[in-house]
Amino acid sequence: MTILALGTLLVGMVLGVRFRFIVLFPILIVGSLVLATISLMADEAAGRTLLSIIALAVPMQLGYVLTSLFAAFIFQDRGRKERDAETGADNSRWQRVAAPRNST
Repeated sequence: MTILALGTLLVGMVLGVRFRFIVLFPILIVGSLVLATISLMADEAAGRTLLSIIALAVPMQLGYVLTSLFAAFIFQDRGRKERDAETGADNSRWQRVAAPRNST
């Protein structure tokens, strides 16, 4: 069960970096169906099957959300810097604060 949780956490982290939010739902559905099929073939109890599906869904969502937030934090200024480079504008906060008023 621990290996399943750690594996799905890593899969969720990869999905958070590479894809948008929409991809999470189909992967959770397919993964849940695969786990349910494997559990039925192994003749496991329904409670254990539900627990394994929860161990698939929760870490995957957690890894996806944390990685998405981390990537957004890391790359938050990249779009603004590229836009400033295209337009030739220099809108850095330091120059606005440090420049004296009415200076030429």
